[in-house]
Amino acid sequence: MNILIYTYGNHQMGMGHVYRMSYLGIYLRSMGHNIRFFMPNWEDGVTKIFQEGWQQILIPVNHFENEIYYKNKLKNFKFDCIIVDALNVSEPIMKIFREKTNLLISFDNIGNGRFFADILINILYKRLPPLSAPKLEINDYSYIIISDEFGKIHQKEKVIPKTIRKILITQGGSDTYGIVPQLIDAIDTINSNIEYFVVIGPGFKHHENLDLSVKKSALKIHIIKNITDPWNLFFNMDLAISAGGMTLLELLCLGVPTITTTQEIKELETIDDLINNNLIINLGYFDKTKKEQITSLIFGLNKDYVKRLMLSTNSKKYIDGKGCKRIADLIEKYYLKVNTQ
Repeated sequence: MNILIYTYGNHQMGMGHVYRMSYLGIYLRSMGHNIRFFMPNWEDGVTKIFQEGWQQILIPVNHFENEIYYKNKLKNFKFDCIIVDALNVSEPIMKIFREKTNLLISFDNIGNGRFFADILINILYKRLPPLSAPKLEINDYSYIIISDEFGKIHQKEKVIPKTIRKILITQGGSDTYGIVPQLIDAIDTINSNIEYFVVIGPGFKHHENLDLSVKKSALKIHIIKNITDPWNLFFNMDLAISAGGMTLLELLCLGVPTITTTQEIKELETIDDLINNNLIINLGYFDKTKKEQITSLIFGLNKDYVKRLMLSTNSKKYIDGKGCKRIADLIEKYYLKVNTQ
């Protein structure tokens, strides 16, 4: 199949869409499909896709969601499948995609444009009313897209130590609101043998604040930038502090006990769902009042082996890392269906 993927990422919007579409693209390519990305020319997202060698059709930033430009840019193309991974794609833009393929799939699209899709996979952000038959809507965490490598390591036993020795700190690939340096400032009062591993991605822009926080801290802190194999590092962590996006789901797949905090309002919906299933400890919306609470949580969890073991066991049951395979199989199944009607 010739497949077009429409997505984007930058410091303000985050990088989760770009990472997961790259993971899905890798899986689809391994099955023999031809993949091309259609993206606004925001540096962070485009650079990530370029570095991985994908074909790209670039949209100048000043033409982002410009209906006439999109239509002209795609006028000579027809695709077997178009995959849209963006939060709120307008009806006119989705209509253009609809006209260019017999199979349109949309991820976490909460706008009215979602009704043009044949398959809607809204797992992180759900909206009513759902798509009605014969269209398909999926809200199941088993379809979460993360790298196939997480699924492989998921099969290993996650050992939970009696006391915490390694803590991961991350706010995804962008940390739009600069929470990571504030977290380092907050935990600086902890006097222990714990090592901290701070992971920042290509959309991170708060380097000066981060450098200052690390410099004045007495803690043992490792800064890891643009990691290419996060599954190995994550699996070796005893505890994580994360936002509520794709990185959180990767951690849960590996059974890493995790504290969540964010300033991204839309992530609170996902966090609430995971709390209800006893998968995480939630600090809530991050502000100054949470700085003392984070140290208390770490102290408490360090003493509560049973709680950490429960979180690890529950999360591994919930997310198995096979979402790419399930979605790829679904695409092939529905492609045959729409082309034999």
